[in-house]
Order: sequence, then C-alpha cells, then structure tokens
Amino acid sequence: MKDLKKVFRNITILALALIAAGILSAYITDSKGTVRADIVNQASEEDDAEEPAQLNGFVKDGGETFYYKDGKKVLGWVKDGSDKYYFYRSGKTTGGAAHTKGAMATGWQTIDGERFYFYRSSKTTSGSAHNKGAMATGWQSIDGEKFYFYQSSKTTSGSAHSKGAMATGWQKIDDQKFFFYRSSKTASGKAHTKGAMVTGWQTIDGEKYYFYKTAKTSSGKAHRKGAMATGWQTISKEKYYFYKSATSTRKSGVMAKGGINISNKGYIFDETGKLVMSNMKGWYKVGEDYYYCDRKSGKLFKNDTANGIYLRNDGKAQLTDFAKEKIPVMIRSREIVAEITNKNDTLTQKKWKCYKYVAKFPYIYKDAPIGDHIKAKDYACWDAHYANNILNAYGDQKTCGGECCAQSVALGYLFTELNFGTVTFNTSYTHGWIEVNGLCYDTLFIKSRGMDWWEMKHYPATPSYSAVI
Repeated sequence: MKDLKKVFRNITILALALIAAGILSAYITDSKGTVRADIVNQASEEDDAEEPAQLNGFVKDGGETFYYKDGKKVLGWVKDGSDKYYFYRSGKTTGGAAHTKGAMATGWQTIDGERFYFYRSSKTTSGSAHNKGAMATGWQSIDGEKFYFYQSSKTTSGSAHSKGAMATGWQKIDDQKFFFYRSSKTASGKAHTKGAMVTGWQTIDGEKYYFYKTAKTSSGKAHRKGAMATGWQTISKEKYYFYKSATSTRKSGVMAKGGINISNKGYIFDETGKLVMSNMKGWYKVGEDYYYCDRKSGKLFKNDTANGIYLRNDGKAQLTDFAKEKIPVMIRSREIVAEITNKNDTLTQKKWKCYKYVAKFPYIYKDAPIGDHIKAKDYACWDAHYANNILNAYGDQKTCGGECCAQSVALGYLFTELNFGTVTFNTSYTHGWIEVNGLCYDTLFIKSRGMDWWEMKHYPATPSYSAVI
C-alpha cells in the first residue's frame, strides 16, 4: 500500500512539471486552470505519515481486555507464555449471561461442557501472584470454598479431561483421596456448591465416609484438610474405623459397622459406626446379637462354628433354640472366671479357683436323673440347662446348686473359658464327670473322696453319653 502511494506522488510531481511546461493542464487543475493543491498536499502528507502499526497481544478497550493477532481479535482459547486465557466467542455464555464478544473471560466459565475458573485479579485470597484472566489449575480457594482444577489432561487413573477443568467426584491428589460435590445438592437435599471439596461426614453412593476438617487430627497427626480418613479415628470423642484398603465388595475409606476383624482382632461397631466392643475373647452379647471371638487370639469368628453354634458371615450367631439356651451360660461362665481369677494366676491356680467356686454351692437334686432328660430331649441344650442350675445365667434360680451332673458340667463350662483344652462332659445317666486332655475331674468325689479324683488319668467307669462343651 505504501509503495502505491509513492507511485501516486511521483506521478503527481511529474504532472506538475508537465503543467509548468505547458504540456499538461487538465488532470489536476480546476476549471480555471488552477492547480488543485489539495491533491498535491494529500499526496505529500500521505507520503510523510507513518502507516498505523497492526495490533497484537492484549489490548484494553472500554474497560475490557481483548487479544489481537495480526490486527484481528482472537476468539476462544489463547496461550500466552505459560498461561491460558479465554475470550468470549459470542455475546452470550451458555448460561445466557451477556458480555462483549472477544472480551477476556474472568471468574467461573462453562466451556464445552466443562467448568473453568479464570483469575478475577492478579492475586488470590492467599496472596499468591498470577495474571488476571489466566486459567486456574491445582488447588484454589474461591469464595471461601476449596476447589481443584486438573493440572494435566489425565488423572492418575488415566481418565481424560481438559487441563484446568474443575474436578468433581472422587479424586486422588498427591496420594490422598478427596471428594468434590458432583452436583449442587447431596442425596439428602442439602445445598452446596458443585465442585467444592467436602469435609466432615459424607454419605456417598450409600456408604459413610469422613473427610478431615482440619490439617491435624485430635491426636496431632498431620494430613491435608479434606483428605479421606482411613484406619482408626477419634471423632467427637468416639472411636470409628474406616477401611484402609478396598476389596471386591467394599471401597477403601468406608466406615465400619457391625462385627469385623482388624489385624486379626474382633471389634463390634454399632449402626452409626461407633465402637461398642473390643478386646473380646469368648462369647459376647451386643444389642440383640451374639458374637464369638477366639479365646486365645481374639479373632472374630465368621462363617464358622464355635461351641456347636454357627456364626454367620456377618459374625452374628445363628440363633437356634440350642444357641439361645447355651450362649448365655457361656457368657456367664466367662464373667465368673474373670471375677475369681487374675492374670498372674497359673493355670493350676485358675483351675482350682473354678473348682472351689462350683463346690461352694449346695448339693441339690434338680432335674435328676439326667439320663431321663437326655433321652426325652427335654432341653435344647441339656448341658447348658444343668450348668445354669449353679451358674444362674438366666437369673431364674431361687437357690443355686445341683447334684453331681450339674456340678461337673458347671465346672466344664468354667474350664472351657480357661481355654486349655477341649472339655467333654461324660455321664452314666446317673453320675457325671468331665475330661480335658485325657485327665478326668469328678467334682462330687473330689469333695467326698479326695484328690485322687482330680486330674484322674483312668476313670473307673464308661460313659453312657458324652458331649463336647
């Protein structure tokens, strides 16, 4: 364009020379033959003036910022240095808000179905510096809430998304798990900001989780605010447990309920997740349910049998008539052993204390002879029924006591809690004794005939009926 103007100027100068020589007069003179100086001056001025420079980069106009390339406004995404910006493609957002086409976007924006945030100023609330209008990535505090914007186009799990897009749902960030609201309402209907980081108690897909409210637990252990809790946690002075790892049927971080094993030890949690029972060995009643933990290791039994009673997959006893009659007597036996012995006692001392406890009750005929009741199947668990005559597990005995069978089987229940071998009750239908690890104990004859009947290797009678307690 500039070259054409120079050509035009040269032609004009040549015309002036021709006019001066009387050769040319029509083209740049008026009707009177006067030279049109305006044409000459215009040519001269245009030659002297610099051509305006083409616009490039950020340009402020009317309080808004635009981006030019080769003199033209750029619409949509622009990368300038290490930052990304967005300039409105039209005069309205997808939400219907009006703005100037081509103007730089700031604040929240929905672009091609994803949410982005562009800095409204050159500093965040925390004071970190950045360029106004630049796309935010990583952790951001916006209007008092925490958000996360993807720092790359893929998560650690490999799912694709746009860099800078707002994260929702489950996210693993720096080896910790976080959750960001998927919508503007929870399942319970409580309102919140979509994409905001959750804290505290949350129900997600039907399961309960806890996300740290601060950067430290009550015990002082450091973690990131909002991170998903796992393992043991003390919340409002109550103990909870959140699974550390996932299984085929359960995700990590889910709050524990009911009976579970942690490091091969049994624990019972109520429906709200609070710990209600631990350090268990033997039988326990929790609410209306019964649980059993190994008497040596403390491991909770599941899908297994203990003392002839089946424990379901959730650890709860299957309550047959047999179980209903036997378990309370087992529980009372455990309690009595805990009352009459201490941890420093030897096994021999503990066994003798159990014998002395049973022997102190009077010899009373109750439900005798035992053989008649066994044959008639009068009781769902006849050994528990006879032991109860002395141990009074049901609280139904006006006077505790019993004959030889009741005494022997009661001692057998106490010995079972000592856990030094399998206890078998033997009866001739008129007399009873117990056997443990090949040694026999006859409570009646120990008292009336002496210590030969304590740990007797060869009992001088053959049982008509035997039952493992």
